[in-house]
Amino acid sequence: MNPKVSGTQAENVDQLLRTGIAAAKSGQREHARDLLMRVVEQDEENVLAWLWLSGVVDSLDDQEICLENVLTLDPDNEAARQGLAWVRKQKGAQAPSPAETMPPPAPSPEPPAAEPARAGRPATLAAAILHEDLARRRPPPEPEPEPAPTPPPQDEFDDPYLCPYCAAPTHPDDHKCPACGAGLWTQIRRREERSTWLWAALTVQMAGIIWPATVPLLMLVYAAHEAGIENPLTLVPIYFGLPGSVPPKLANAALEAVPRLYVLPFAFYLPFALMVLIGLYLRWKPIFFLFLVSALLALALGGAGMLLTQGWGLVCSGSGLILALLMFLLLLQLEDDFFLDEKRTLLRVDRSAKKGLDFLASGRRYARRQMWAMAAIHLRRAVAWLPDWIDAHLELAVAYIGLKRYDLATKALAEARRTSPDDPRVEELTALLDSLRSAGNLP
Repeated sequence: MNPKVSGTQAENVDQLLRTGIAAAKSGQREHARDLLMRVVEQDEENVLAWLWLSGVVDSLDDQEICLENVLTLDPDNEAARQGLAWVRKQKGAQAPSPAETMPPPAPSPEPPAAEPARAGRPATLAAAILHEDLARRRPPPEPEPEPAPTPPPQDEFDDPYLCPYCAAPTHPDDHKCPACGAGLWTQIRRREERSTWLWAALTVQMAGIIWPATVPLLMLVYAAHEAGIENPLTLVPIYFGLPGSVPPKLANAALEAVPRLYVLPFAFYLPFALMVLIGLYLRWKPIFFLFLVSALLALALGGAGMLLTQGWGLVCSGSGLILALLMFLLLLQLEDDFFLDEKRTLLRVDRSAKKGLDFLASGRRYARRQMWAMAAIHLRRAVAWLPDWIDAHLELAVAYIGLKRYDLATKALAEARRTSPDDPRVEELTALLDSLRSAGNLP
């Protein structure tokens, strides 16, 4: 499906496709054609829609266009290949032969016939005029209706609602495969890329880390000045209740100038704000709510700082209030970055796969997850792109074995043996296939 198609529009396209296919199966050709045309207008890369549309259009030329589109999107589609061959055969049968296109030879002169030769001609001028007038009024003979074109055969893996694990038929609303019990729905982010609003929130959160670090530092400078201490950082252990190098008398003087209650909230807020910053970047769902808590804390600390500090501390606290308000505004725009939607996993080729190695990598990835049907449709395309690459044939055979399609696995192994007759992996898989056939009493 086209990447520009939104989630809601994709659901509408799927519904139109299902309805169009049902109409085609029930013989409602015009209704099916209208529905399937709407599908390809919204999603021009929908292979299944083009394939079914080829069976309900009126002319052979339109059928040919539809099937060529299928093969452009899916070069390995055997159903479209057979259908296109049928269409071109029909078009060849309708084309006039060279003898038919040449002008007919001039008739040889014959002697004038007697009365029988005049029987088909008007006898008088008035009769000739009447004969021509009747010929003009006579409606042309209606052409015999052409037989409806036979829809091309469908490929067994063309139904997108087959189970991506075992290829069993499922209903579009099923949440689990009735055959293998695998889950058919996945959770995806509403927004794939980080939005501009999220980057703005990261910037604001970064600023929300800087100003709470500045305010307690200014408080330590003020406390050290009042107590007569040269290095304000020596007061850090004192404010956390830890032993330090500051004499008790000077430490008490510093605590009297700036009590612990003024410094500790800012100190404990810093690691929390840093955790929120990391969670925002990674788009953890709980961070969406912690970002709200962070905004509330920033608002409270900003208000407290404006009441308890002066000078630069007052400026930093005012900046904190502004940042807290910005965090509230940004929170309203960030929902799509954090929340997920459920989407049905359809048996379709990855849009990102364009070449043979892409299909091979996708097939391997799905095989590791034991999604054998998904692996098979990707590896079939990998084989079409890389016909002499034995790994593609072998992994396709493994996918077919996972689907218990031993007949198709046998064909894939035959291609692998043709590609590399001496590869020991071919014999290993052949032995495995034979043992599975024997266990299942299959021919």
